[in-house]
Amino acid sequence: MDKGVLAQRAVSLSSDYLSGDRAGVAAGSVHSLVAQRLQRTGYGAEVYHLLAEQPGNPLRRRAAVELTCECVEDDPEFAFALELAVRQAAALSTVAARRLGAAAGEGAPPPGHGPRPRRRARTWGLLAVLLILGGSVVGSLVLSLSV
Repeated sequence: MDKGVLAQRAVSLSSDYLSGDRAGVAAGSVHSLVAQRLQRTGYGAEVYHLLAEQPGNPLRRRAAVELTCECVEDDPEFAFALELAVRQAAALSTVAARRLGAAAGEGAPPPGHGPRPRRRARTWGLLAVLLILGGSVVGSLVLSLSV
């Protein structure tokens, strides 16, 4: 994953976690990684505390993204751990959204427009029987005419 994209996604998840818009273990682990890393320096601690005060502020987010991007570039181990955490949070978020959507009936076809497996199976079975019987009838007619 691109370092800038990784930093952007990580800070976005962390900010959403701080504001209460996103909960869960995965978002919390991304937030913990970002918070611990930023607070290693005086400037980073200041950037983090400003972000924690107003997680929705775009200027504070941008400063946190820039600093996180520098940390990602400087420390490959941190970059690896952060990328794993971000990917896990994204995967869990996708699964949760699908489950919520399925529970709410989203994505389902309107009534009467979905697949009807039993009806299709019966239809194919009936067609197979007709073809077999029809083939037998036609075959017996051909044999009777040829004799």
